Amino acid sequence: MDQLIGKLRGGEVCLGVISVLSSPEMVETIGACGFDYVCIDQMATATDWDRTAHMVRAAKGAGLSSLVRVEANPWVTKGEFGKIAVECGRALSLGAAGVMPSVYSAKELAAVLEAARDAHRMIHVVRLASDMSNARTLGTTSVPETIVITFLESETTVAE
Repeated sequence: MDQLIGKLRGGEVCLGVISVLSSPEMVETIGACGFDYVCIDQMATATDWDRTAHMVRAAKGAGLSSLVRVEANPWVTKGEFGKIAVECGRALSLGAAGVMPSVYSAKELAAVLEAARDAHRMIHVVRLASDMSNARTLGTTSVPETIVITFLESETTVAE
């Protein structure tokens, strides 16, 4: 279980920082200051996927949970392209504890929640046994707990 989920379940107050700097070193500093989580912001910054991956790993090393606010523009796309769910899946596959997407419709929200249940969490860091005995089980076990904090960006989403 992710430490942030554990603390929230225990009724603890959790403190975090939204990082607008694309800096793994800043993430390490946030961890050294005693925060519980860092939000890696792709929405309003120049943080790309390469930097996000380094920041997620830095968060793990610093004892922080990482949330990724994925890049989206639901006001223009009106939820038609499905990109937000794909971006959420990508953030989770890098090892983020959760995602923070902006969604336009209930359909888009459902797609994000489905991405959060996907079995490909951190698939790139799972080691294949030399005799391939674990090959059949790779990607079949979903992570039971994922943090999804959505920003409902239209009255349509609320009405649906």
